[in-house]
Amino acid sequence: MHRPQLRRLLDFLREPSSYFYDSHRSLGTEAVGDPFRRGILTIARATSHTEVAWIRGMPREPTGTA
Repeated sequence: MHRPQLRRLLDFLREPSSYFYDSHRSLGTEAVGDPFRRGILTIARATSHTEVAWIRGMPREPTGTA
């Protein structure tokens, strides 16, 4: 198991979210017509996937302090 902070971050990243909403419904990339807003969602998705991969690549036990 990862350290508690990384576990909380991983749990947060797994929750669905969006920057744009229609009333209370989150809008995904396919539902947004503006190319700049689609770009923001695409970048956010890529960043989230990269963060998850980084967390999974972390050592399970702390290796020391920096």
